[in-house]
Amino acid sequence: MFAKYLLEGFNSIVHAVKYKRSEFKDLAISGCRSSAHTTQRLAFSHATSLAKAATQKTIKPAVITVGDELVLGEREHNNNEKWMIKMLTSRGAAPRLCTQVGDRVDDIASIIAFLKKSDYWPIFVSGGLGGTHDDKTREGVATSLNVPCERNEECWNILDIKYKNLPAGFNEQRQRMSSLPRGCTLIRNPVGAPGFSIDGIYAYPGFPRMLHPMMEETVNSLFPDIVDFTTLDVHLETVEAAIAKEVEEFSERWQGVGSIGIYPSNASFGMVKLRLRYPADNEDVRADFDAMVKDMQCRLGVEA
Repeated sequence: MFAKYLLEGFNSIVHAVKYKRSEFKDLAISGCRSSAHTTQRLAFSHATSLAKAATQKTIKPAVITVGDELVLGEREHNNNEKWMIKMLTSRGAAPRLCTQVGDRVDDIASIIAFLKKSDYWPIFVSGGLGGTHDDKTREGVATSLNVPCERNEECWNILDIKYKNLPAGFNEQRQRMSSLPRGCTLIRNPVGAPGFSIDGIYAYPGFPRMLHPMMEETVNSLFPDIVDFTTLDVHLETVEAAIAKEVEEFSERWQGVGSIGIYPSNASFGMVKLRLRYPADNEDVRADFDAMVKDMQCRLGVEA
């Protein structure tokens, strides 16, 4: 069962980015009060729209991470994508598709339009929401939906309060972050500029410190009743072909409930790994899996 309380913050490791300490200093008391009121209103508005959307859609999640550094192979590990996949999978909403796209409006728009046409929902997007020349996610999402980007007054006010007393102030680059697809709903950010949602698309900054609490809040609101999933690995001294039929039959029995994979070892021939993914509270799936493995061991004369 999902946690029912919204996270107020989440301290996670920040990969490849160092934050200037001055960017996150406390605001003046008056600014904090105004920002807190706006944040409460944002959380309620966003949670209400999410709950309504979740009752009307078939779950078919997709994950998009945005950045030239990703598609050009300049970053060794796409940690945001990995985290997003694991988080969704643990909630029982494993992604059906994951992809990376560069910092170009047309490319971002094309992949989102394809996903929308193919009935993917929800679509989670990370990265490209800053105020620099290569932050194109806002325009890409708007183009995919054939709506304009325009100044969002609520976002403008949040950013004005957050940045006006900081170094460089609320300059032109930071003001760009308030230009959002028309009709979108803001997603509150505990430490930075808001993300946004529109028509089943949920867009977040690429900084892990921001992405994690924002997406967790969204997913908890979308799928409050989904049971946590867990995994179980079993290693067998055999080859795929010797157990493939039994694994396939198991998969068919539990289609739509859990899933099973069979993976040969990269280290040595004649070793395979079975991986069961199933709802943590479903004892029947686990019992059937255990029985299947025991039958395999008896038939093949091997141990797990």
